[in-house]
Amino acid sequence: MKRFSFLIVTTYALCTFHLQDVSAFSTSFPMTKVIQSKKFSLSASDNDSSVESLREEIESMKREALEKLNALDDKVSSLPRESPISTTVKDVNENEYINDTKKLEPIEIDNETETEYMNRRLKERMAVSNDPEFSPMKLMMNTRDEALLDGSKWKLSLDIGREPGTWMPSDWGISGERLKLDFECEFTGNQLYEREDFLGSMGDAKVLQVMDSKLVLSPSITEGSREIAVKNGGWRVAKGRGPNGSDILRFYIEIEEEIKRKSDSSDVYCPAGRIYLSCGFFNMKRPSNGEKSRYKKRLDDLITRAEELDEEIANAGFFEKFGKNAEMIRLKVEMQDTADRFRGASILEPDSSILKFTPTGEAAITKVGGVCCKVIKGVGVEYHILGRFYCQASRNQ
Repeated sequence: MKRFSFLIVTTYALCTFHLQDVSAFSTSFPMTKVIQSKKFSLSASDNDSSVESLREEIESMKREALEKLNALDDKVSSLPRESPISTTVKDVNENEYINDTKKLEPIEIDNETETEYMNRRLKERMAVSNDPEFSPMKLMMNTRDEALLDGSKWKLSLDIGREPGTWMPSDWGISGERLKLDFECEFTGNQLYEREDFLGSMGDAKVLQVMDSKLVLSPSITEGSREIAVKNGGWRVAKGRGPNGSDILRFYIEIEEEIKRKSDSSDVYCPAGRIYLSCGFFNMKRPSNGEKSRYKKRLDDLITRAEELDEEIANAGFFEKFGKNAEMIRLKVEMQDTADRFRGASILEPDSSILKFTPTGEAAITKVGGVCCKVIKGVGVEYHILGRFYCQASRNQ
């Protein structure tokens, strides 16, 4: 049907085009050209009368063509579905299909993100399945990355001390002294019913349980270890808030007293109250988009070509060096761009050496994270760096 409708429109356009050409003629134009068609002719001697005749002829031809095409269109529409005129893809010769561009459909650019694609596929599968595994509630749970951390237990070691860029007082930790604080916690699946700006949305926040409600200050030369009471906190995965749109795991604990060495010379302390921690979070079930490997291969190829080109420049003649040096400049620019893209892709697909995995291996977090405290300045809020932390999955899962 679409094909015959297209023929109707094409016939009408051609007829209109010829009519416009003829209407452009005037008696003041010295016409010597003779226009001929299947049913009529026009010469310079009978210009005005022939124009009217030509218009009538065209209208008649147009009506006749439309009637024939409509009749043919109706006839084809009435054919049975199994008629020889209908052809499946399997009936078409492969080479003929590839070489005939009229049969090829244009490829649309796919702007669908990976998350959108996975969600759409799950919804499509759920729509045609009676399997309880694809119920709406199960679908919602499967699309929440933070569920992969539910119930996982971790051992954390806080390394409190002066870090570059901290906004802590200028005399805080200037001696280089560090406080080592250890505790174990569980990222529970229980809803946190308390608002905390550091976590963001309360609806996605969950309870962080500190084992035995304590952390341990490691011993030093002058004093032994000490236990400090600590309250449970909360945690949440901040989607897309990290570098290059990566995910961040944010959580906090609440310390009941200021932590400091008993020595009078100590210049570093951990303030009482909530201590905030953050690190990278990665869903290891999410398929790779392959960008990291593609940029890595491209970068290796560019480095190999640069080494070859360096030798060619050394052996090239005076004038030949100009062209090869220009190529080397372009090569270095592309190498820098590819290296930047590779680093960006490496943030989203980090090497396993910088990660610590859940017991199931379905999720991972970076083994080093940041520690900070909240400071109220007037009506504003600042987060001052206290140090960093190291983590590993607890053996007591």
